[in-house]
Amino acid sequence: MLTSDQGAGAGQAIEDGYILARALRDYLESSLADTDALGKWISVYQNVRLPRAQKVQRTSREAVEVYQAQADIMKDLSFDECVPEIHKRVVDRMKWVWTDDIDVEYDEAVKGWRGTYRALVADAQAA
Repeated sequence: MLTSDQGAGAGQAIEDGYILARALRDYLESSLADTDALGKWISVYQNVRLPRAQKVQRTSREAVEVYQAQADIMKDLSFDECVPEIHKRVVDRMKWVWTDDIDVEYDEAVKGWRGTYRALVADAQAA
């Protein structure tokens, strides 16, 4: 469950819908449009979305510690002593949200799945 300390819920929902739409479109456009293939395309969706969602959860929990000055290093410091530590932890903590490319992550997941699928088909045909 996402915590509310990062304000990432709406963005996560948009990304989920976008990647799910790509996976369903690719499933419907593929020559492998059968029930087994649908499961594989859903796995592609999960392989793209789950790591990012987990990272949002983890960084959201970290945000609580930073914003409330509850990180171990800050517990015995005054507020004025915490400010530089808070700055250090906040300045680059969300850069990945803007710089990681979910289209690239999706394309890599599809490439990996298609390579695995082709190898399985080749093995089955050789047997």
